[in-house]
Amino acid sequence: SRKKLVVYASLILVIGPICGYTGAKRLNKNLILVYLVFSLIKCVYEVVLAFVLPSLWMLLLGLVEIWIAKIIYMLWKAVSMIPAERIEDLLNPAFEQEAHAHIVYW
Repeated sequence: SRKKLVVYASLILVIGPICGYTGAKRLNKNLILVYLVFSLIKCVYEVVLAFVLPSLWMLLLGLVEIWIAKIIYMLWKAVSMIPAERIEDLLNPAFEQEAHAHIVYW
């Protein structure tokens, strides 16, 4: 019974990263949002755990998780600004852009 609980909990914990990977690959803002929510819940859990069990490692892990959540948020925000037609073009391997990309140093 306890083994089943661990297996189910592990499966639930895998849902977030799978949604994040799929969302990033397909430029799907809803799947990226699922991963962002998952990551924020994990952030809260790890930071609270760091204070409940005074552990520097847990606090550092929580801070890294916050940094990762920030990156996920920036991805979600960027994908949300791309029009649906442009996403279709970006995902189409046969599509050729009119202008060539070039490196710009700011």
